[in-house]
Amino acid sequence: MFPPMRQRLLITGAVVLGALVWVWAGQFLRASDGGSGFSLTTAQSGPIVATAVVAALGIPALVMGLVISAQGHLLSGVFVVAASLCVVAGRGGAIDGWLWHAAEADALPERFSYLITELTVWQAGVVVMLAVIQRLRSPMRSRFPALAFDDHLGVDTTIRFPQLNALASGLVCAVVAGVLCLVLIRDSDGGQVICGLGLSFTIGAMVGQLIFAHTNPVGILFSPAVVAVAAYTWVLMKYDTTEQVLAAWYHGQLPGPALGLPIHYASAAIVACTIGVGWAQVLQGSAKVRQNHEGAVVQAADGLKGFRAYRQLHKKQPRRDRDRQ
Repeated sequence: MFPPMRQRLLITGAVVLGALVWVWAGQFLRASDGGSGFSLTTAQSGPIVATAVVAALGIPALVMGLVISAQGHLLSGVFVVAASLCVVAGRGGAIDGWLWHAAEADALPERFSYLITELTVWQAGVVVMLAVIQRLRSPMRSRFPALAFDDHLGVDTTIRFPQLNALASGLVCAVVAGVLCLVLIRDSDGGQVICGLGLSFTIGAMVGQLIFAHTNPVGILFSPAVVAVAAYTWVLMKYDTTEQVLAAWYHGQLPGPALGLPIHYASAAIVACTIGVGWAQVLQGSAKVRQNHEGAVVQAADGLKGFRAYRQLHKKQPRRDRDRQ
C-alpha cells in the first residue's frame, strides 16, 4: 500500500530539486569560524540575513511540496520540504562546532536558550508550510484535475487546530521519541543524530497515530519541538558553567535529544513523523479493509442461513398451502 510508482518518482525528483535549492543556504548558515553545525545563531551572515535567505529559498521547496501534496497524500508535500532540508542539515554536520563556538565565548549553558529561540523560528516556518499546503491544495486539485490522481490514504487527512486526540497523539509521540532518542543518540556525531531522530520519531509517530487514531497530524508534527525544548531546558537547568557542560559532553552525559540542532528537528524529525503517520494509516487502512471483508462474509453467511431456513419452511408446508401462496 505504498504510493504508486509515479508518485514515488515525483516525490524523489521534488526532494532532489528542493535539496539543490536549499544547499545554497549553506554558505549563509555556516558559522563564522567554520565550525560544524548549521544554526541561525552562529551564521556568518548574521541571524537576520540567514533567516531571510532560508525563508526565500524555502519558497521554491514549498511550491514543489504543494504540487506533490496535490497529487497524493497531504503529508507527502510536508515530506518533500523537510526531506530536502534534511540534506542541508546533513551537510552542516554535528553540533560540535556550535558547542565550541559557545565555549570560546564562555556562554554555556546560556546559549541553549538561543537554540530555543531559533527552534521557534523554524516552527514558525513549519506553521506557514502547513497553512499554505492546507489552504491551496484543494484549489490546485480543482483547477488542475490531472494532478489529483491518487490520495493514497490521505483523503480524510486535514490540517487544523489540534483537538484532544491530536494533542494526545502528539504527546505520546513526544514521550516515545524522547525516550528512544536517549537510548539511540549516544554522542554528537551528525549521522547518529539524524538517524536517531529519524528512527525515534518514526516509531513515536506511528505509536501515537495508532493509539489515538485521528485525521489531524498537527500534534505529531509539533512533537519534535516539544522534545527539543525539553532537552535544551534540561541542559539550562542542570549545568551552571561552560566547564560543566564541556565535561558532560566529553563523558557522554549530555542527553541525546540535546545534541540535535533546531535544523535537525525541523528536517529529519518531521520527515520521520510523516513516515510514521503514513505507516500507521497503512495499518489502520488494512485493518478497516479486513473488517469490511469479514463483515461482508458474515452478511453473506447470514443471508445463506436465511435462504436455507426459508427453503426448509417451504418444504414443510402442505402442498395446498403452497399452491394458495
